[in-house]
Amino acid sequence: MLQITAPELTAALRVLDRTDPSPALPFITAQHADSARLRAALEAGIAALEPTDQQALRLFGVVEMQASDYRCVADPTSVAVDFSISPA
Repeated sequence: MLQITAPELTAALRVLDRTDPSPALPFITAQHADSARLRAALEAGIAALEPTDQQALRLFGVVEMQASDYRCVADPTSVAVDFSISPA
C-alpha cells in the first residue's frame, strides 16, 4: 500500500516475494440478520464513494464467501520465522 500512497518512501525498495491472496476479515452480524439487505447496503456505500476514496481505502466491492474459504489463511502461530541477521 505504501508503494501506492507514498512511492517516494518505497522507491529504493524491491519486492522479494508475495503471499498468496487471502480473505479479508469477515463482516459479522447476528444469525437472523438479513444478509442480502446488509450486503446491498455495503455495496451501495462502497459504490457511493468517489473513485479516489475507494482506491485510498482499497474498497472495491463485497464478495460472498463461505467459512471454508478461510481455511487457506495460515495460522501464524504454526510457523517459526528466524529474523536474525547473519554476520557478513
